[in-house]
Amino acid sequence: MDITLDKNTKDLLDKLNINYINDKLISDDVIPLSRYLLENKHNTYHVDITIGAAADFITQVSYYENLGYTFYNISEDDIYVIDKSRFFISSKNLSKINENYIIIQEPYKKNNKYLSPELKNNDSLPLIVRKTSCYYNLGMALIEIAFKTLNKEALREIQFLPLFYCIKRCIEENPNHRYLLYI
Repeated sequence: MDITLDKNTKDLLDKLNINYINDKLISDDVIPLSRYLLENKHNTYHVDITIGAAADFITQVSYYENLGYTFYNISEDDIYVIDKSRFFISSKNLSKINENYIIIQEPYKKNNKYLSPELKNNDSLPLIVRKTSCYYNLGMALIEIAFKTLNKEALREIQFLPLFYCIKRCIEENPNHRYLLYI
């Protein structure tokens, strides 16, 4: 699996302590999240793996937001799992942030199971959404990583744990009230 290693990607890999040499990852075990989920569909939930995924997502989103960009429309094929424990978001769906908003001008896949409500309910382009739209994508991905389902009710199994609150803040219906935060 090839991940483009531009300067920003290398900086991110350094922050995540993921090793690379020149323009190649030092791992033969890099797979899309979709394949990881298929290969692990019978495993019980793993809070520790999901906490690691949340930390990796927060690091990457924070990194790009500090550069003035954020992700939009992240799907299971845009997230890579490295060595079965590290989670890396492809930088192909980045958009410039303008005063906490992004403009989506290109068509996007409506069949993305992690799609935020504001993208799901949209029928025209360009679309202006809050930068927090991707938090919903990541929250739904975390639910699936943890519980192998997209049913939000599964969160009851970890109620009152910090991971529960992290995911709940991400999947808030109102994008003005979404936060990507693990306390």
